[in-house]
Amino acid sequence: PVRVDDQYLHTVKLTRRGREGSLQLDNYPAVTGTSQGVLQVLNTPGNVYLGGVPDLESYTGGKFSKNFKGCVMRLELNGVAVNIPAHALFGVNVNVCTTS
Repeated sequence: PVRVDDQYLHTVKLTRRGREGSLQLDNYPAVTGTSQGVLQVLNTPGNVYLGGVPDLESYTGGKFSKNFKGCVMRLELNGVAVNIPAHALFGVNVNVCTTS
C-alpha cells in the first residue's frame, strides 16, 4: 500500500476501455482489472460520487467505514477539465485545495 495522507499532492488516473479498467497513483505501476459480465460501458443509474459518500457503510455493504477526506484539485473526463463546484450537488469531506 502507498500512503497518500502525507500533505503532498498526488495524481490518480482512472482508465476504462470496454471491460478493462486501471488505476494509477502518481508514477507507480497501474493496477488493472476486468469487470464481470458482458457490459462494455460504465453507466450509472444515479449520481456519480467523487471523494466521499454520505453513508459509506450503507453504500459499500459494510466493507468500508472510513470515507475520503481531502481535496480534489482538478478533474478531467476524456481530456476535458470539469468545473467541480458547478456540477456538484453537495460535498462530503472534500475541501478546497491549497498549493502549498
